[in-house]
Formats: sequence, structure tokens, C-alpha cells
Amino acid sequence: MVKKGLLILLAFIFTFFTLSCKVDNEPVKKPEKVDYKIEGESVLYVGDKTTLTITNLKDTDEVKWMSTDEKVATVINGEVEALSEGEILIIATINDEEIIKMKIVVVLLQIDYALVGYNTVDVGTTITLTISNLQDGDTVEWLSVDADIATAENGVVSGLKPGKTTIMAIINGNDVITKEIEVIDAKYPPVWLQGNTEMVAGQMMELQINFGEGPFDLIWSSSNPDVAIVDDGFVLALREGRAIIRAEKATDSKISASIRINVSSYVAPSYTEEEINFAKNIVKKMSVDELIGQMFIGSYAGTSLSSDTINAIEQYKLGNFIFMGNNTPSGIEAAQLATALQNKFMDVLGVPGFISIDQETGRICRLTNGATRFLGNMASAATGDASDRYKIGQAVGEELRTYGINFDLAPVLDVNNNPNNPVINNRSFSDSQMLVALYGAQMMNGLMSEEVMACAKHFPGHGNTATDSHYGLPIINSSLDELYQIELAPFIAAIYNGIDAIMTTHILFTELDSDYPATLSYHILTELLRDKLGFNGLIVTDGMEMQAITNSYGAKQAAVLAVKAGADMLCYTTISGAVTGITAIKEAYNNNEISRSRLEESVMRIIIKKNKYHLFDDYLPKEGYETYDTTSHEELNLTLAKKAVTVYKGTFRGLDKTEKTIIFSSKCSYQLKDYSGTNNSFGKYAVDYLKSKGMPDVDFVYISSLNASEVDSYVAMALEYEQIVVAISDANSAQIKFVNELAKKRSDIIVVALNLPYDLNSYNNVNTYICTFENTPIMVEALTYLMNGEYKPTGVSPVKLNK
Repeated sequence: MVKKGLLILLAFIFTFFTLSCKVDNEPVKKPEKVDYKIEGESVLYVGDKTTLTITNLKDTDEVKWMSTDEKVATVINGEVEALSEGEILIIATINDEEIIKMKIVVVLLQIDYALVGYNTVDVGTTITLTISNLQDGDTVEWLSVDADIATAENGVVSGLKPGKTTIMAIINGNDVITKEIEVIDAKYPPVWLQGNTEMVAGQMMELQINFGEGPFDLIWSSSNPDVAIVDDGFVLALREGRAIIRAEKATDSKISASIRINVSSYVAPSYTEEEINFAKNIVKKMSVDELIGQMFIGSYAGTSLSSDTINAIEQYKLGNFIFMGNNTPSGIEAAQLATALQNKFMDVLGVPGFISIDQETGRICRLTNGATRFLGNMASAATGDASDRYKIGQAVGEELRTYGINFDLAPVLDVNNNPNNPVINNRSFSDSQMLVALYGAQMMNGLMSEEVMACAKHFPGHGNTATDSHYGLPIINSSLDELYQIELAPFIAAIYNGIDAIMTTHILFTELDSDYPATLSYHILTELLRDKLGFNGLIVTDGMEMQAITNSYGAKQAAVLAVKAGADMLCYTTISGAVTGITAIKEAYNNNEISRSRLEESVMRIIIKKNKYHLFDDYLPKEGYETYDTTSHEELNLTLAKKAVTVYKGTFRGLDKTEKTIIFSSKCSYQLKDYSGTNNSFGKYAVDYLKSKGMPDVDFVYISSLNASEVDSYVAMALEYEQIVVAISDANSAQIKFVNELAKKRSDIIVVALNLPYDLNSYNNVNTYICTFENTPIMVEALTYLMNGEYKPTGVSPVKLNK
């Protein structure tokens, strides 16, 4: 029994001892090893600098850096400077324990040499080639592959006999560049293109051209049209890359020349420290409500401050206004309203407002009494002189600023590449993106010269649609490359030229964003417009009450989506709409959907632009606006209108006053002075004028209401006259039938497109066709003077017709 108990005791002691040893001898856990790693560029060009970083590095870690060969590269605090060609290791020692390494390869910078000069030379003559980017100390050996055709010595190429050869330049015994040279008979003149070979996205240049004595047609092409496009010698750079611009004679493709263009990305100039500090001092003092209010533009139908408007400014901090037609029955009343608004803005907010307006010229002009309805975009492009558009922009800017209007929602930069477009058409300069870019830049610069901020619209482009976004959501399926080549091109040019504001469009671009139209799309407004195109000005929405937006997204949701997408200012044509939008943004802020920093980002831009246009010290109409005289502008308008009238087919210098003449005409789109009803037309205006100038036998027939059953009788009536003029604004089926039936019987009829020029596509056998591009009073007047033979028409159509 005792022996058994002793055994149990010994077993217990053994077990306890064993367990104790296990506890005492449990290995101590070491801290987990930190996985440090050097990150950064591993290949550098000689002269480059780069900064390396270490992953998972803590603030308390100490790092010592070392280069294995300081003749190749040095390293100080992670910053590596490449000195000469070679390979090294960069070593980082962390806390005197952990050692990590990274290999760096340093190579010589690859210089992009190119042979520059003519690609043709006459037999018996010479041309000189140069090498771009040639460095001091570089050696060059010149060779001709076929020295019987041409020789090359020190860059001078001598033509010996007709044929082609390749000129080679061997640089430093290593780099070889070539250029094909054609030696031609003296019957072929030397041809060349000259211009900048380095361009920035948005930059435009006109090439210098030598193709011998003209006139002749050239066929232009770009090897990479989403990088740079060309039209009639004008080159527009679009985005980073290279393109070869080529011109060849239409009658002989052997006569050609080319130039290579390198395009770099556009980088917007930074705001100055002074601009930023000025805005910061204002923005940091603003309440959230004041920040939101600065981002909204509202309006109402009236010429004095309504209680709703006062409430919107006082309670909702509405900070900006847009003048519609009801606000501007005259310049004086517009100035009085602008004064009342600005005084209220300053009294409540301490910040002047943008007073904006759609003064596009042409058919979209909100202010015409006391201001000038200048000829519109398409008509002004028909003058063939882009500087004319600068003059118009300057005059419009002077008129607007006189009345206290400081922000013009123009120019329209949509390319009218769809003739059936119901909302843009002659609001566009052209179906050529190059002309739109050229004339648009002139318009915006003219406005800006008078301290009126311009706004390019409708981004990314409203020209290629048959749906009006006021009533539905248009859809465009173009690829990004296609958009760069056409729709985006004028906006890229405007950004390069310093446009301060861009208006969005309510169109779904499926290749950019399949879910949201441009106005509500982060992909389009931020990723494309801001990040890729480099725009740092104001992004302004088109009217947020248009059905393309409200029918699909609702007023409140649309406002929030627009701000999240990147819009800076939301535009409404009613006070109630603006208040709804302001309320929606405030709710989104309270729900942490939109941060204060996001609001400040937009308001900083807004304040910077208001300061740029001196609104803080000059926000009221100019003194003497009550007696402002626009006579000189009216004279300019008529001069340019006469330049714009275009004889597209045939020749015409005026009517023969001795012949019995009839003018068939549809009504004018706008009120002609002293005319009303069926007399409010070009036909009646012209007949009265011609009679006053000594043409007794001329009659007018109104045909706006012509129907198909009347066509035969109207044709019979026309045939009784010696001269027949048919002037129609956007012909309907009955009017088209009338022209075509008449043209079967008379080859000498004179047909006029009073508005859009595309009617010609529906006519047969019309030999004389005149375009005015808009049915406005100034174009009616200019056309009438042409009927009387008072000037030679020189206009050139800015759009292509099928016939």
C-alpha cells in the first residue's frame, strides 16, 4: 500500500516537472519581419533625377542610403541623380540592421534627330537639309543611296537627273536618319511645306506652302488625325503624339510635300499666388450656404427684382443671374436690373455676381434693343476672314459690359456635322472643325478684350445629333478617336487659347459614359475635360431644367450628380429651379455626399474668375449707358453681312432693272422695321427698295403658306416674268416641288436660301443659288443690296452641300 502511494507521488512530481519545463522553455515570439522594398524608376537617362521610396517604412525608422558607384549616380535621402552611363546598386540600410537593394541602369538620352527640308529638287539645282536636335560636338557623315540621281555633301543635295534617292545622315557613326528626295524635271516646280514641327495640344498654325504658281487644289491629309488635323493648310494639334501632314496636288499626286509634327500635351498655367490668396481670403470666411449659392445661376421673367429673387439671394445665397429675353426689352432696362442685382449681391453676400446672357449673335440674341443683332456664326464664317469674328466679339463685349453684363455664354463650338441638327445648325460656324476652332477662338478673344468672360459650348459637342436636348436625351455613339478628330477639336483649341468657362451638354456619349449624359458624367467632366484636356477654368452646365435632364434624373438628383461630376456652376432659367438645386446640394452636404472641400474647390475658381474680370471693383453698368450709341456697330454689321452673302452656284451681280421681275419669298424669321404680316419678308422689303432705286416693274408673292395644290398655278404665274427670284427659308415639300417644277421650264431662275443652305440638296437643275445662312434683318438688308447690284458678292460657304 505504501509502495503504491509512493509511486503515485513520484508520477505526480514527474508530470508537474515536465509541464513546468514546457512552460519555462516556450520559445519567445520575435516581432514579425517588416517587408521593406525600394520602389521607383529603375532606368534613368544621364542627367535625370528621381526620388526612391521604401515601402512599409515607419516614421521612427532610420535610413542610410549608398550608391555602389558615385561616378554613375549619387543618392542623398533617396534622391538619385544619374551622372554617367552604367549600372549600380542603390543600398538602403534601415535601423543599422536591415539592408535592401535596387539596381539602377543609367543610359544615354536617346536624341530624336530628324532631317528637315524640301523633299524635291530640280535637275541642276540644290536644296539644303538640316538636322533637328543636333548637338554641339556631333559629327555627321552624309550619303546618297543613288549618287547618279543626287549627291549630298554637308547637307547640300544636288539634283543630277530625274528619279528618287534616299539621303542618309550618320550621326556620331551610330544614329542613321534618312529622307527620300525626288529629283524632278524643271517643268515641276520645287514644292515644300514649312511650319512649326513642335506643337502643343490646342495650338493652331498655318503652314507656309510652295507648290508653284496657282490657283490649284491641294489634297491634305494627316497620318494620325487624332493627334493633329489639317484643313487647307491650317494644322490643329489635338493630343500627344506624332503626325505627318501631307499635301499633294489634286491633278498630279507626284507633286507633294510633307512635314512631321510632334505634339505635346497641354498644361494649363497655374493660378498665381496672388490670385489664390485673394480667393482663399474670401472662401474661408464663407458659410456652406454661401459656398453653394456661388455655384448657382438663376433667372426669372421680369425687369425688376421680384420678391422670389430677393428671397433667393437673402435666404438661399443665390450668387449669379442669367438674363433671358424677358429681362432685356432694352439696354437701359437691362442695365437697371443689373444694377439692382449687383447691389443686392454686394449687400447680402459681399461678392459681385456673374450677370450672364446668351448673346451668341444671329438667331440667339437676348438683347437687341440698344444692342446689335450681329450676323450669326455660320454667316460670319462665310466672310472668309476670321478676324471679322474678333471684331464682332469685341463689339458684343463692349455692348454687354456697357449694360453691366459680364459673362457671355458664347461662342458655340459645336461642329455642325449633322445637317439635320434641330438645335445647333446655323448657331455653328461650320461643318469643318478647323473653321469652328478658328472662328471660335477669335470670338472669345474679342469678348475677353472688353472684359466679358466667354463660355465655349456645348462640351463635348452637340453638332452630330438630330434630337433637341431641350425636349429629349440625344445619344452619340462616336469613338473617342472620332470625338478627338471632330467634336473635341474646337474645345481643345479654346482651352489652349485661354477660355475661362466651358458649358456642358445634356447628351449621352456612349463610348465615354454609357450611364450619364455629359453634364452628369464624372468620366467626361473630370477625367476627360479636367485631367486629359487640362482645362482649369469654370465648368458650367447647360440649363438644368431641360427635359433631357429632368425627365431622366429628376431636378434634385441631377443637381447632386452634376456637382459630383465636376460642374462648378449650375444654370437655371427660373428662380424656383435654382432654389431646388441649392436645396439638393445642401441636403447632400448634410448627408456627407458632398464635402465642404468639394464646394470650396469650385468657389475658388469662381472667385478667381470674378476677380480676373475686375468685378470686385467694377461690377456696375458703365456711366452714360442711357445714351450709348451703337451706330458704328450697325455699320460694321452691314459691312460684314455683305461679305457673307454667298453665290454658291453660278454668277450673280444684281438684277437687270429693265426686265419684268417677280420675287417669291417666305417670311422673315424676325421683325423687319415697318413691316408686318405677309409683308414681313425679304421679298416685300426688296421690292420696295428696288422700286425706290428706279426698277418699276418688280412684284412680290408671299409663299410661306404655299401648298402642293397651288404649285402649278404659281409656276404658270412665274413664267410670265423675264426674271424670277425664289427666296425660301428652309423649304418644305411644296416649296421644293415649286422650285423643281419651275427649274424644269426655266434654267435662269435665281434661287435663294434665306436661312440654312442645305435646301440645295433637295433641288434639281438649279444653276444660280445664293446663300445668306440666316433669315435675320441684317442679312435681308445685305441680300437686298445685292439684288440692286451694289456690291460684288465674295462670300464662301463654310459648309459643304451635296450639289
